Amino acid sequence: MVAPTGKPSPRPSASARSRTGAGPRRAPGRPSPGPLLDPEAVIAVRDATTRFVRGLSRTSKAAIRALAAAARWLAPRLRAAVLASLRATGHGLARGSRWLWRHRESLARVTHRLLWWGALALLVAAGHGLLASEGPPTFVERAPLVFAIGLAMSVLVVLRAPEPRMRAAALALAGGHGALGLLAYLITTTS
Repeated sequence: MVAPTGKPSPRPSASARSRTGAGPRRAPGRPSPGPLLDPEAVIAVRDATTRFVRGLSRTSKAAIRALAAAARWLAPRLRAAVLASLRATGHGLARGSRWLWRHRESLARVTHRLLWWGALALLVAAGHGLLASEGPPTFVERAPLVFAIGLAMSVLVVLRAPEPRMRAAALALAGGHGALGLLAYLITTTS
């Protein structure tokens, strides 16, 4: 607060308060605080802290000893369990790879048939959704991708199938996917 010129300020300055010994004002009726450091309280706190730290140290040392003993007991057993599981996994992988190698031709034929039937299912479902008026409008935007996936599945069968009739059927299926995929692409780009 700034006093008008020529009049003293109603509040004493900080230097004036320190000279007079007047500290911050207290509410009337409040007792003044006692001395800030009570030597007996300091000694009691120091002793309580010392007892707590010593007890904590003893407890920590006991816990560390128990953990070390548990680690010495657990380490060899854990190492043996890990080695046994790795050995079993290695044996299982070896047996599985031998079985797959023995049956590779029949597994390839099953895979070709699954690819062919999956491509046929995509062609029927996506073709019906594209050509029928019942399909959702967002389907038309995704249809070229669906037909491209079906075309890729058909081409894999054409290139890898050992039977000529399977290759011929996959070639026809690839033609259907290509034609409907082109139609879906033209619909999405022109509208």
